[in-house]
Amino acid sequence: MRGKRRRQLLEEQGERYEKREMLLCYTAVLLLAILGCVGMSLKPLCLCIALFLCLLQAPGVYFYFKKARLERKRFNDANAYMAQMAQSFAANGKVLASLKETRDTCWGGMLYKTLNKAVCHIEQSCDMELAEQEALGFLCMQYDCERVRMLHDFLLKAESRGGSCEAEFGLLENIRRMWEKNALRYQNTAVTARNLVSFEYLLLMWVCMFMLHQFPQELTILHLPLVQGLNTFLVVCFFWVFRRMDQKCGRSMLRDHRRMSETEAAAKLSYLGSFEGKRAVRRQLPFALGTLTFTLIWWMGLHSKALLVLGLLVSALTLCGGQIRYWICLQVVRTEMQSVFPGWLFDVLLLTQSENVSVALLKSLEKAPVVLREDLKQMQRELTDNPLSPDAYLGFLAQYRVPEVEGIMRKLYALSCGSGACGEVMNQIIDMNMTMLSEDQSRRLKMKGDLFSLYYMLPTVPVMLCMAGYGAALMAVIFQNILTVI
Repeated sequence: MRGKRRRQLLEEQGERYEKREMLLCYTAVLLLAILGCVGMSLKPLCLCIALFLCLLQAPGVYFYFKKARLERKRFNDANAYMAQMAQSFAANGKVLASLKETRDTCWGGMLYKTLNKAVCHIEQSCDMELAEQEALGFLCMQYDCERVRMLHDFLLKAESRGGSCEAEFGLLENIRRMWEKNALRYQNTAVTARNLVSFEYLLLMWVCMFMLHQFPQELTILHLPLVQGLNTFLVVCFFWVFRRMDQKCGRSMLRDHRRMSETEAAAKLSYLGSFEGKRAVRRQLPFALGTLTFTLIWWMGLHSKALLVLGLLVSALTLCGGQIRYWICLQVVRTEMQSVFPGWLFDVLLLTQSENVSVALLKSLEKAPVVLREDLKQMQRELTDNPLSPDAYLGFLAQYRVPEVEGIMRKLYALSCGSGACGEVMNQIIDMNMTMLSEDQSRRLKMKGDLFSLYYMLPTVPVMLCMAGYGAALMAVIFQNILTVI
């Protein structure tokens, strides 16, 4: 049943199982498993068990191979669609005409079918505006990601507003190229990690094989049941590790970054807003004193300086527990704000094409990220009372001290007052926004790269277990030989 669901999942996306590829995959798994079993000198029973368990991994290996290829194709289709759609719309300013032109540049496949479905839906509908939203929804269902939704939202607003949108299209193109570069870099990192982990595992297996064949005849442990079972586990675990790493390569390249839910954001913002440092210290003080008293009593009995230092450190950490929790929560919220702020600012910049800055800020509340809404509501109240109030701009996210936000809000205030060259100020805001977006994506890519570095330790886990088993088997053989001599 699981295999049928996997196959159905791929076929829905236009990727089919091919018997020739499947046969080649199963044959490669079988040959590699036989090579590993022979190298580990498995007996017929263990060899059959190992081959059977390795072949059970083959469907998963083939599925993730196909899924990785599918996700790469979906990414390329979505990337090509966004580039061509933006270019076509910049030339004609109409969604339907842009969809037709983009469809004509395709050479078939799922993207062509989806575009053709969208075009036919618009042409057969009486309500053009509603039909365009539904047609773009077809593309979102097939290639759902934040960048595609951003493009569609911009196209609908630009068509209804009219006029030139060269600056916005330039910004969209820069965002798309940055997104493309980072997505491809992450994919290459995942493939490299999979290959290196597989090579590392094979190298460690060779070390185990070499070590087992170096024992003298009287200390041979290779044919003991325990060692045979460990070697079987080592061979089977290789395919499991490869499949798990291949699963990372098959993840969707279009998936959005995880965002805070409304409940989670409300809880964290409420905690940060109600935090009182002195009250937190008073609350932790009894626990810190208890820890310190216990440490002093223990030290008076043992007279251990290391124990005293450790106890004092734990007491200090206990006393500062509230501040530590506050700092961690603040860093999480600040990171989330840095991540969502560029997208919100882009929406504000689009609204400024038809509205003044204060009205654009007020209208942006509807689709604003959850972590920004409370400060936006406060800004809304201040702007309603005084549309030219500098405090409404400079106070936005001020308590969270998010880098570059204050500078951008100063530029927006200058833009709202009409001071300086508006075009120059707008370009400066766009450059600052792109810098924030680039830093956010680089930070996320670094975090993912650091996570992949942990996978390099994965092959050592089964190998160390086998090494421990080899040591126990060797001790048993030595002990048995000693008893024989006695």
